[in-house]
Amino acid sequence: MSFDPTGCEPLKIPFALHDYFELIDWSGRVFHPDKVGAIDKDIPPILKRIGIEPIQFIQCAGDFMHIFGLTVGSPHVMAACCARRDVKFLRGIKASREMLGAA
Repeated sequence: MSFDPTGCEPLKIPFALHDYFELIDWSGRVFHPDKVGAIDKDIPPILKRIGIEPIQFIQCAGDFMHIFGLTVGSPHVMAACCARRDVKFLRGIKASREMLGAA
């Protein structure tokens, strides 16, 4: 579903994209005894940590599994995963390079 910051359009999430990401980040940081853990307050929001703009994330979210397969991360992390698995290729390395800007 797409986002509608006005909340007026049917069949759209009534949030601005940025507000939605803030809500998700906030809920991950809340400590509750029934949760396994919480994101530390000193850790930057996830999209800032991995260096991706919210609009880039949404553009790939619909095809996420097709683009990345079973492994997601920076090109460096994905290359290390290839070495651990003793394979030469993982689906998503090219997309990771394009999205995260790493060589």
